[in-house]
Amino acid sequence: MADGRPHLPAGGPPPLRVWAIVAGILLVSCAFAIPPFLRYRAGVEEAFRTACEERLAGFSKRCATGAAPRVVAIGSSLLHCATCSDGAMELLSRRDGEGELRFLRLASIQSSIDQYLPILDRIAAAPPQILLIESDLLYYRWRQLTVAAELNDYADYCRREIKACLVRAGMERQRGQRNIDPERLLEDGDLDYYAERTNRFLRDYRRSIEERDPRGTLPPGDPILVRLRHLTGLGVHVVLLEMPRTRQADAVVPPLHLKRADALRRQLERECGVQVLRYPGRFPFSMYRDFSHLTNAGAERYSRWLLARVADIAERREVR
Repeated sequence: MADGRPHLPAGGPPPLRVWAIVAGILLVSCAFAIPPFLRYRAGVEEAFRTACEERLAGFSKRCATGAAPRVVAIGSSLLHCATCSDGAMELLSRRDGEGELRFLRLASIQSSIDQYLPILDRIAAAPPQILLIESDLLYYRWRQLTVAAELNDYADYCRREIKACLVRAGMERQRGQRNIDPERLLEDGDLDYYAERTNRFLRDYRRSIEERDPRGTLPPGDPILVRLRHLTGLGVHVVLLEMPRTRQADAVVPPLHLKRADALRRQLERECGVQVLRYPGRFPFSMYRDFSHLTNAGAERYSRWLLARVADIAERREVR
């Protein structure tokens, strides 16, 4: 170290057998990790179904007395972020003069109506007066990913999070640039953390669109149609909620998806008597966590609007 710089030991890179041993250890570790991963993946859906059944049973007991309208809402993370909790919805309804109601929200990330079919059977056993269904549950069907694809997605997620942490650590001093123009979000090369984070949200949204198949019209006898007709036959008012999104999110939806969603919407209105509700106007960009999930402030605004619509439906149908 005469020149003051450390020198690597002589002998060059590790021999091939060392790399082979390391690769073998990694392969064995992955092989042992796959069975628990498969059990976890299978158990998540079963755990969600069990939790929904328990919450529905508790909801029925809570509604056993009193004449307040009973409202059940099912959806994905879009519905979860756009509405307040059960108790908060009931409190908002009283505070805003919409009257008493009993509210239950069931939501799961990246879900479709297929996942909720057993839950709809449970709902029909003790039907509410109003059933709110997030429209994306019906419009789209998530593709079943292979284990390799899910592991690759997880690795990609870890890489992106690490990159975001490194960028944030180096660019935190640029906090003053937090208000990014949403019309310029897709411009590449901007190293500002907040712009990069927002760009990532839009890329992730595009990717989620690519991972879903538009359902389109349903054939006669489809389990979805059968259950929705059964619910409406029991006197349940079924409402399809088209969740709010930013203009940027709407712009990346392929025309084929919009066409098939419109065809399915018309079929459900015609054959099942489903009502469609859309929030009038747009939420400001600041009320979104990304491009489709509302913040707490956005959720309160949307919840107040939704509760007013629910009260109108209850009064019009004389729900007791």
